Amino acid sequence: MNGRYFQDRMATGSLPLLVAVVFATAFWWLLPGLAPDGADWGSGVAGGWPSYARRLAAYVLQAGVLCLLAWLTVRHALIRVTATCHLSLYALLAACLLPHTLQAGGVVGCCLLAMLLSLFHTYQHVDPVGLVCQGFFFFGLGTLAFPPMLLLLPFLLVMQAWFHNVTWRTFFAALIGAALPHWLMLGYACAVGDMEVFYAPLRAAVRFFPVSYACLTPVHWANLGVLAALTLWSCVLYAGSSYADKIRTRIQLYYVMTVEALCLLFLFLQPQHYAALLGAMLPCSSLLAGHYFAVNRDRRSLVALIVVLVVLSALYVFNLWTQLSNFS
Repeated sequence: MNGRYFQDRMATGSLPLLVAVVFATAFWWLLPGLAPDGADWGSGVAGGWPSYARRLAAYVLQAGVLCLLAWLTVRHALIRVTATCHLSLYALLAACLLPHTLQAGGVVGCCLLAMLLSLFHTYQHVDPVGLVCQGFFFFGLGTLAFPPMLLLLPFLLVMQAWFHNVTWRTFFAALIGAALPHWLMLGYACAVGDMEVFYAPLRAAVRFFPVSYACLTPVHWANLGVLAALTLWSCVLYAGSSYADKIRTRIQLYYVMTVEALCLLFLFLQPQHYAALLGAMLPCSSLLAGHYFAVNRDRRSLVALIVVLVVLSALYVFNLWTQLSNFS
């Protein structure tokens, strides 16, 4: 088997995707996964659920992210060839890096991809008001699960200009869309007579913790280093070959890169939100890396793919050894 055929099979074949999903599922259910303290979101959202139910809910959310990621790439032709590599990468990285329990990161990942599905449709749209409102509505839903994500709203409002002319109508459509989930939450709080349900997410959005990396273990640093290196490599090399894509695709991928950079910056400023922000970063990183491996067929991309597979294997062994040593 020559290198080009191997890369073609890994980047576009359905069998590698099936193997990745099976392997990720086995890893998901056999081990609990590592996360900083407080990553288990089930105690606040589904406090009465048993642990296996919270793990099942998290698994369903990750399956939803995988489906949305596939839909996003196909609907907007983000990868100019038929590819499955980005889906395989996401399945493996999510099972290895994310906590295997119900947590805000799974909801944020779903909402972020749903937002991109709507906003990417607004590219040079004659009247994008409805799509803008719809996209930011999904963003608002994500902020209910992870309120600090509201801090990204000003950047996303400015970044609308990448797709269409920003007018007062589109500006207020975005604000209304982002505020609508909170408005619905206000109605629910009034109905049940507990206004704390409405105020709690807003207070959490502006609550800043002292910058401390004590919550991150060496395993988390290793996971974050692998993800950051993979993303940086893909972005730098894409910048040199982006001319081969259509202008629309380039703008959309650069939008994804910017969202990834904002999440990474937020993570380094507030490492306590590691688990939730990782849920937003993983789909973006997987898409960018999958795009690179799918459209490049040179020796450098082949070596990079082999290195990624080796690093992923080492990361799995490292996580497996760490968790088994904790059990003993």
